[in-house]
Amino acid sequence: MVKLVQSVLEEEISSQALAPLIAKYAPEATQGHVTELAALLEPFLRSMPQALSVAIQMTKSRVCGRAVAFATGQALNYVFDENDLLPEQDFGIIGLLDDAYLAHIYAGTLRRMYPQVDTSGADYQPPDHRTINVVRSLLPAGVASALERTVDNLLLVANSLFGGGAGAEEYPQESTP
Repeated sequence: MVKLVQSVLEEEISSQALAPLIAKYAPEATQGHVTELAALLEPFLRSMPQALSVAIQMTKSRVCGRAVAFATGQALNYVFDENDLLPEQDFGIIGLLDDAYLAHIYAGTLRRMYPQVDTSGADYQPPDHRTINVVRSLLPAGVASALERTVDNLLLVANSLFGGGAGAEEYPQESTP
């Protein structure tokens, strides 16, 4: 499924497709700025499936799997919800910004919480701080902070319900029922 989403995003998202939408929402921006912004947003949006793959890989961990699975279900629900904060039917490709922001923030938080879990198979390169800050500035006021609080609270609840939190002890294979 991740590969399918990835192929659709690669097909639909390009800096050429983003530029006219950015120009539409920011008519005061120069063509150079629009082109630069579109080039910055393209990999941010296209790498959303890899960010979600980090979470999916972590669901298989004995340390945090159940909690991450619970939280990932909720994160995926937001990402695929048609009526989220920036609906794609109203904003087009730009409507994916909040979804991608949540996915990247979620993956980053998981990697900080559970550094011992190997996620190299996700082939994920998180966006740099500059890109994150640019996307934060493009989202309506308060949306980025709300999404960050959502991730933090979701993981807090998930760890409270399913325990195992960061640094939980792994049990040897012979103790597995």
